Amino acid sequence: TTTQNIAVSGTGTSTFAGGLEAWRSISAPYFVATSTTATSTFNGGALFAIGGGNVGIGTTTPNAKLNVNGTLLVHGANTNNAPSSMLAALELFTGRSSSGSLLSGQTVADVAFNYGGSGGGYRHWIATKHNSAADSGNAIEFFVNNSASPSTSAAPGTGNVRVLGIYGNGNVGIGTTSPYARLSVVGEI
Repeated sequence: TTTQNIAVSGTGTSTFAGGLEAWRSISAPYFVATSTTATSTFNGGALFAIGGGNVGIGTTTPNAKLNVNGTLLVHGANTNNAPSSMLAALELFTGRSSSGSLLSGQTVADVAFNYGGSGGGYRHWIATKHNSAADSGNAIEFFVNNSASPSTSAAPGTGNVRVLGIYGNGNVGIGTTSPYARLSVVGEI
């Protein structure tokens, strides 16, 4: 195996007449635009960068740091098969098993809202639990940071507290993971 760098430079349009083929994967740490606009066309769409740092996928006029025209699938570290079709504008392909554990091969599975801070950041979390059986073990749970140190809010239930759960049987729990009615609250109201 030989590692080769490929550089395309100059003015105007640069192309590979016969295409570019790889048997494993092609990766690059970044896409560099050396002019005020640069376009790179991929199979099925285009990546477009303009002066000021805006990047567009599927649009030639990005009006934000990242502007995606079309559906967006965020794959995360889920080892299950990716969905074969998109049914929403944004799909987060991630989650935990119905017991709350990571799936085999997963390293992360949740959505975090990070405020920042040295050591990782103060995080609020949304965790989802999935089971192929209806009702059994399916849930969306919300966790709020309760840590004084940004390095300890590392995962749902670590440096934060579960404040709300919505479960597959239709019950909602505040302060409990096993609500017995449509709304179950543990603690004072």
